[in-house]
Amino acid sequence: MIGVATLIVFAIMQVRAIRRPGVAVALLLLFFSGKQLIQVSFPFFMEHGPVLNIVVFGGLGLIWAYRAVRGRAELMLGIPREYGFHLIFFGLAMFSLLWSLDPDAWSHLFDGAPNILVFSLVVPSLIASTRGISEAYRWVTWVGAAMCIVCLALPESISDSRLFLVAEMEAGGQRGLNPLAIGEMGAFTTIAAAFGEHPRRRIISMLRLMAGVAGLLVVGRSSRGDLFAALVSLGIFGLIPSSAAKGNTGRRLAAGLVVVAAGAVVLYYGLFLTDYWVRYADISHDEGTLARQEMIGGVLSYYLDHPSTWLFGSGWGSSYAIVGFYPHNGAVQALVELGLIGATLWWSSVVSVFARGIRLARMANRTGSRSLDVFRPALAFMLCSLLGNMKAGDCVDVFLALNLATTSQLIRRFRSDSEKGVFR
Repeated sequence: MIGVATLIVFAIMQVRAIRRPGVAVALLLLFFSGKQLIQVSFPFFMEHGPVLNIVVFGGLGLIWAYRAVRGRAELMLGIPREYGFHLIFFGLAMFSLLWSLDPDAWSHLFDGAPNILVFSLVVPSLIASTRGISEAYRWVTWVGAAMCIVCLALPESISDSRLFLVAEMEAGGQRGLNPLAIGEMGAFTTIAAAFGEHPRRRIISMLRLMAGVAGLLVVGRSSRGDLFAALVSLGIFGLIPSSAAKGNTGRRLAAGLVVVAAGAVVLYYGLFLTDYWVRYADISHDEGTLARQEMIGGVLSYYLDHPSTWLFGSGWGSSYAIVGFYPHNGAVQALVELGLIGATLWWSSVVSVFARGIRLARMANRTGSRSLDVFRPALAFMLCSLLGNMKAGDCVDVFLALNLATTSQLIRRFRSDSEKGVFR
């Protein structure tokens, strides 16, 4: 039943995205975690995971084609210049396979090509109108909260210290699913509940608080990196007032965070008591943390010892040949695998979009423009993805790309003559 319900929700979101393409943002933010709930219910999708990718990504491609045929081609094909550096970075990653050290590098391309195509071209042009972005935040809040509750209630976990779902295989046996996807869903749910635009009713506020608590529980039990990223994002963007904010916003933020944290602690110890806190007891000596340090140190040492790689890197995917795995840090991976050129493109796209978005978000309270409030959750998603990427991400990061695309499209929407001064 859980898998069926998730499939139905995804189908409704795809249909809704035909008229309000911004809803595609919510669909993709929730897809990788929802996919795991489907796999828990259907062994077929555990064995044939790409089928779900084809259905969802193919559906978005059809929606893109439909909107283009309906006379929106000029808008649809427009890619914001703020996102251009990231597209060039994706292209460089593709070409770098020609000189990658890893003999299996082409398999990375074939496995990731659909994701890269969707997130680099289809998505940014699909949401070019940004129509439905505010609605996307509500989808993430309510659907994400429901998924979080389901994940907490599922008994299938292979670890007492981590929310780690398992699924049955068609051929027999079980396979563990990636807890990072569940953790990211929890982080996005908490951010959407805190900053997304929702009806101003007391009951809605209470439900949003419950959704935020559920998200914190899930992200805390799944991914330490995403938990820290979510809390940092909440703290930073909670200080940026919305168009309707009055009085001491910092005090209200502190009170809200205390309430959310207290609720999370009560619910955790009351309902979900496990050996979870063992993972936080001594992070500096944690095996996962030490392994990441060794991988980052290993690839950086190789890069510094081989001047021929300084400019263009050693090729996308080469970290697998150097240290046996990718280094779990997108910025380091971009530098080592794609050189100074790739790292500059990667950082330029992030810094450019983030800086412009911050300036517009700060204008909301000064101008009283409610439409500018869409920047707070968009930028919080982007910062959360960026910080999470520093701990566990790949340089070709679909979540970071999606949130970069969304924010850059919003910047493009608000680049009017009356607001050009904000970019000076």
